[in-house]
Parts: sequence; C-alpha cells; structure tokens
Amino acid sequence: MTNALRAKIFGLNAAKVYGVSAAEVKKYTERDEIARERLTYSEQPEPHYLTYGPKTRREFLTLKRVSGTV
Repeated sequence: MTNALRAKIFGLNAAKVYGVSAAEVKKYTERDEIARERLTYSEQPEPHYLTYGPKTRREFLTLKRVSGTV
C-alpha cells in the first residue's frame, strides 16, 4: 500500500465531499492528542512485554491444582 493510496482511503476522498482542503485537515490533525501521543512514542518507545498468569502448561496446571478448580 503506497502513501498516496493510504491518503485517499483515509481522508482525501472525504475531504473532497466536505469541501475541506488536505492542508487544512493536516493542520488540525498534527496537533491533536493522538498525534502528540504518536510523536512521544516514536521518540521514546516503551513497549512492555509483561505477561500475567501462567506462561507454560506446567505453571497452568500448578495454578489450577493450587486454586482448587477442577
């Protein structure tokens, strides 16, 4: 998928219908909350790969046995 195709799908077609220029849409979307969060994350990503609960079958069966569920 090219950037031009993506732009058409996600906004340029609707901009034509509503009579709004692409530059005007970009001006407002660059400073909204999602854009700020995206920029913050791109500068310093903090993914976490935490898992909660059992990670293996053995841990699951032990948890099941200890918790008393059948």
